[in-house]
Amino acid sequence: MHHDEKRNRAWLDDGDMQIESDAVTELLDLTFAAAPAKGEARQVIANVKQALAEEMGGVLYYDVISSTPFGPIYIAVSSEGLAAVGFDDSEQDFLTRMHKRYRASLERSRSQVAQVAEQLKEYFAGRRLSFDIKLDLNRLRPFQRAVLEGIQRVPAGETVSYGDLARRIGKPGSARAVGRALGSNPIPIIIPCHRALAADGSLGGYSGRGGVRTKQALLILEGAWE
Repeated sequence: MHHDEKRNRAWLDDGDMQIESDAVTELLDLTFAAAPAKGEARQVIANVKQALAEEMGGVLYYDVISSTPFGPIYIAVSSEGLAAVGFDDSEQDFLTRMHKRYRASLERSRSQVAQVAEQLKEYFAGRRLSFDIKLDLNRLRPFQRAVLEGIQRVPAGETVSYGDLARRIGKPGSARAVGRALGSNPIPIIIPCHRALAADGSLGGYSGRGGVRTKQALLILEGAWE
């Protein structure tokens, strides 16, 4: 068997084979020049898509909840769980940000994000105060992950100061760093960064659409603000 035929056969037999992106066109040309059977051609294409997705950082499935009290909210999930909730101004802005952050291919899929979308809709309607959703926090730095896991332990209806949260995660004196970590929370609302307040009990800041007005509305919804 010639070298090119061996390489093509490897694609048919092993979907985990590593590739270089600039070799894909050549590989497909060689494969289809050999007139493969229809089923084999489909398998080659599937293997190419899988290998490219793995090289880029996997696949993110996304969709948008177009009508919420805060405007459109975008959702992205990976194979590990919920990766992002976005207040982006447009779908293209969200896709650009996701690709830059995760270097993943993005595929719109209502079914893949249905569980997250349904729980968020229940939350906005006042029928849910906690979420049962697997989260993908694998790309976060250890400190930010600790902060976000700490704020998740603050239940709906309660708040915590940035300084108190710093102490709870064993980093006393790092209130400002805690605030920055919360400000770059990739999964707002579900990871409730809005429950952290300034030391004097004021709202502090909020990076989502609408700023502190949105933060206040979320706390009112949860019964933590009048």
